[in-house]
Amino acid sequence: MAQHEGSVCFGRNPDNLGSAQKHDLRHRAREQHAKIRHLATRREREMAVRLAPSSQISLHFRGAVVALLLLTSVLADPFAGQELTPAQIVEQQAPSVVTITTEDGFGSGVIVDPTGRIVTNFHVIQGGRSAEVKLSNGDVYDEILVSAIDRRRDLALIRIRGFGLPAASFGDSELVRPGDSVILVGAPEGLEQTVSNGIVSALRDSGDGYRFIQTTAPASPGSSGGGMFNEAGELIGIVTSQFTAGQNLNFAVPINYARGLMAVESEMTLADAAVRYPPEGSVAPSAAIGSDPVGATPNEAQLRTAVETSGLSYQNLDDDTWSIEFSNGTYLDNVTVFVSVFADMVLFQAAVAAQPTLTHDLAVNLLSLNWEQNLVKFGLDTDGDLRALQELPLAIVDGETVNRIANAVAVAADEAAGALAAPSDLRRSTDLTFRSTGRETDVIEVLGGAAMIRYDASNWEEQATEIAGGRQFFNESEAFFVTLIEETSQFPIESMPDIALANARESGAEVMEVGRGKRDINGREFSFIEYNARVSGFDVTYLGLFYSDASGTLQIVGWSTTNIFESTRGKVEQFASGFFVTPAARATHSTDVASHSEAGRTGEVTAQ
Repeated sequence: MAQHEGSVCFGRNPDNLGSAQKHDLRHRAREQHAKIRHLATRREREMAVRLAPSSQISLHFRGAVVALLLLTSVLADPFAGQELTPAQIVEQQAPSVVTITTEDGFGSGVIVDPTGRIVTNFHVIQGGRSAEVKLSNGDVYDEILVSAIDRRRDLALIRIRGFGLPAASFGDSELVRPGDSVILVGAPEGLEQTVSNGIVSALRDSGDGYRFIQTTAPASPGSSGGGMFNEAGELIGIVTSQFTAGQNLNFAVPINYARGLMAVESEMTLADAAVRYPPEGSVAPSAAIGSDPVGATPNEAQLRTAVETSGLSYQNLDDDTWSIEFSNGTYLDNVTVFVSVFADMVLFQAAVAAQPTLTHDLAVNLLSLNWEQNLVKFGLDTDGDLRALQELPLAIVDGETVNRIANAVAVAADEAAGALAAPSDLRRSTDLTFRSTGRETDVIEVLGGAAMIRYDASNWEEQATEIAGGRQFFNESEAFFVTLIEETSQFPIESMPDIALANARESGAEVMEVGRGKRDINGREFSFIEYNARVSGFDVTYLGLFYSDASGTLQIVGWSTTNIFESTRGKVEQFASGFFVTPAARATHSTDVASHSEAGRTGEVTAQ
């Protein structure tokens, strides 16, 4: 089979095909190429390749920037029918999830091999000398062997002596992205085969040499060691912990970390593992507990050891909470970081301000800080107070971790205090104002030369597009797109917003209208519509502007992902403001806004 540099080749050798066959294959290849080139994530591009027709010859992939194609024109979902329903995922994969009972309580595990190998959390079996594994069909195994342990990532590979057991299908956790739907299956509080669902809310750096997946899917004590499955029913993570003082703060270890354990051949009994891998600080229990009050739990004692060895000055407020003072900040004289243990999670938090007014500028600045502060996030507590915080599994927290995270939270709190008074450095527009005229030297002719658009070509890169009669421009600094679509026919501009919505809905997208109305651009009347659309898990916002005269109809459509659209809305306004009707066309076609009565514009709606 011929292989071409820079291409992925499939199927038959094109050198052995006739000219008609080659033409047909090239046409289908271009169609598939157009779909894949506009997919926004690595996971979806790879899925699309796997779903490509077997007769396709080659697909050329663009580099760093890949975008969704305009919904109103050629949107298609190449994954239709490939995802499983939650009920199908549970039916197929839940039998692989087992309940593990030890002297200390309940946990979960996932069968990853029909012969009985099971991945679970190390803390589920840690210190235990005996355990039971109960399968979904009720079978119980009480002879447990330990094959491998990854203490840093809180993973353990154990084995029961089984045959033909229901094993989970492995996914690739490197392809997981925030916003992906997930399902958790485990045994919270010993309630076997409990199912919950949610989304991946973040991919976080533990600060200790590995990453973990944060999810909104509910989990409870006993869920540890259970499976996290994606929409294809593939195992992508092992549930490791939850933060009980927060809402929907649950975590999983990416399944790819467990793949390395699968190659280990040695085995030991649970009793041997308990001796070889004692709980941290358990070599000298009296020293670990120190001056803890009577009744301190092992988790509280473990965190005390970490705080005491952090090298920071601290005070013990009660059994499970310590305070660490920092001074001489840029905006705050003093910052107190509170460190607390809840079940198997440690929370670091510092107060920033009491019940601040959450303005747009403040929200934008905090989001910017969140982006920059990999180890810290910001949020309002139940009283409406602004806090900087981070939570980590207790299993990975030692003295060095306490030092690093407490310092990061203190610095973030100080910077957040500065953000309270600082104006947003991101531009935001609340209406269609159209102020910029672009550069005289950069001109796009539209409507057969009857009109033009002046723009700054240094800020916009023209891209290839499959849209008939369309041209597409990309502003790389803002990740914003503008598409121009020309029709030779004249359409009433009042009807264009409904046509755009109908096209989007016919493509299968979930569409929600935000606003519509009329605007003037350099003396010409445009209609506009703004709407949000969700396709293949992506939220995209579109702002379409429509002009028409005897020369034809022009659509100027600006779009980006919804999370950044509000701060980049000015880009479509800036681009559209360069629209001018040429002098010759102005004399022929009189569509000036001035010719429309004021009464006809009293009901205009402004998109917010």
